[in-house]
Amino acid sequence: MDKLKTDGDIMVYLRNIRDNLEKIAEKTGQEIHLYVNGKDYGSVETGGYIAIKVNGRESYQYRLDEVKDWRHVEPDQIAFEKGERT
Repeated sequence: MDKLKTDGDIMVYLRNIRDNLEKIAEKTGQEIHLYVNGKDYGSVETGGYIAIKVNGRESYQYRLDEVKDWRHVEPDQIAFEKGERT
């Protein structure tokens, strides 16, 4: 991060992250949604799985269609279903 001295440097860095996420989305066939507020919350969601960081605590979950069906999982339990991206 020390090399990110200008806003332009930061934007190029973020573009590279985007390009890498795009490659992962193509490989897995899953959309990837990323949200980071820079304070106390960040999440990345793909293929029904979500990795959340809230106030420094990390959690991985598998989310079915309804919130009541969410369950805690460990990273080694994650298996994406191959399919067409929507």
